[in-house]
Amino acid sequence: MLCEEPFIKPWWGNLREEIPNTRYAEKIFERAFKLERLLVESASRPLDLALSEHQRALRMGKNDRNLLGTALYSAARNREALISSVGVNYEAGLLLKIGFLDALGSVNSEILGTFSNPDELLEILDEVRGKREVWLQKIYDEWEESIALCSSETIDALCSLFSIPKVFIEAGPWRSLYEAAKELARGKERQALHLRVKRDEDLSKKGIEELSRAGIDIKFSTYTTYCLIIDNPKNIRGLQTFRNGVIEIQDEGSQLLVEAASSFIKGKVLDLCAGGGGKALAMSDIAPEADIYAFDIDLRRLNGIHPRIRRGGIKNIKTLGSLDEVSANAPYDFVLIDAPCTSTGTIRRNPDIAWRWDAESVEQIVNTQRDLLCNSVSLVKRGGVLAYATCSLLSVENNLQFESFLKEYEDVFEEVVLKPTSANPFAEKENRLSFGARLPLDLGEYNGDSFYLAIARRR
Repeated sequence: MLCEEPFIKPWWGNLREEIPNTRYAEKIFERAFKLERLLVESASRPLDLALSEHQRALRMGKNDRNLLGTALYSAARNREALISSVGVNYEAGLLLKIGFLDALGSVNSEILGTFSNPDELLEILDEVRGKREVWLQKIYDEWEESIALCSSETIDALCSLFSIPKVFIEAGPWRSLYEAAKELARGKERQALHLRVKRDEDLSKKGIEELSRAGIDIKFSTYTTYCLIIDNPKNIRGLQTFRNGVIEIQDEGSQLLVEAASSFIKGKVLDLCAGGGGKALAMSDIAPEADIYAFDIDLRRLNGIHPRIRRGGIKNIKTLGSLDEVSANAPYDFVLIDAPCTSTGTIRRNPDIAWRWDAESVEQIVNTQRDLLCNSVSLVKRGGVLAYATCSLLSVENNLQFESFLKEYEDVFEEVVLKPTSANPFAEKENRLSFGARLPLDLGEYNGDSFYLAIARRR
């Protein structure tokens, strides 16, 4: 395969929104020192949750929330360059200042003048950008090389540029250096908000009209007419169309995954790792005649589905409260395992995923997935279908995991390969892996998480 022009689109210096007012930026950043430490200490606490709690605790207004969010996520996406330039012992707010200035690209004197240490900031910013240039050049020097043949210095440069652990490369799906760099670069882009609109034509039309009246700009997914892409979400949850369940917040890839499996969603259906219920709700919309059972080992997460069921007036979803109930209702015609995973495919909106995993923890989650697959065998009726899904980039969680499962149960299950008869990218040959298919982050106009899907029928 011929290499494309060696170019990684910068994710720094391209702030798309209106620049927030920076009058109180220094004070805001200094008071967020605990958020900075999450980056430095590789904390396992989700960054978005910590940011939201901090903003609520200080009752921050819209401008200040945008200011802090821009700085924090810019710093997170460029974590290695910042920390290697600043060190781990620094004055409160310094990482956030550099993160914010880096997001702006060109820095004008007015913004710089709002900080008490402008000369120091410019010096550090130059060092951050210099490090990135060195790493980029190292990557370009071996741009067409296979991952296996790249020098250790180049792999280190790749990991440093994208602020990821080496296990992501070792366990990842990429054959060549440029394949990895292209996808990881797309993973640094900001992700829009995705909505799923109900398939009822009249309801969906009214819902879209209300979004438009609210001044919300709507783009339709390239791959499904039921996914709306919103760059300026405003108050989605306050709209009537949200309150009555006509629209739901759901990632584009999550929607495409359910649509790809739609022909198998019938009869008695089990969503085994339902979480907050997004896929169960989508399956209900696609197959209103099916009996859908939703279960999650974390019942607190599963509780999130109940208000969503009430909003949409949904009648065909039943939640299960224990594994005993799951077994008691078996066998099922269709079982979806949206397995717990590294969630590396969500890195576009969760940059902190990159520092929450190492080789040992990846191995642990792979073992959990294997146990889950094996324990699900008895839940699928003869002739029924098992669908295994993750939102991971890593092959060890995806095709290698499912290949191992099918080898162990080759007398019980056979893979079902989706036929490329629709626009769904899960069925396209280019996204096919040795087993199953994956939507990469750098797929055409795709803006969702990277999802993997494999399907097997019980003999």
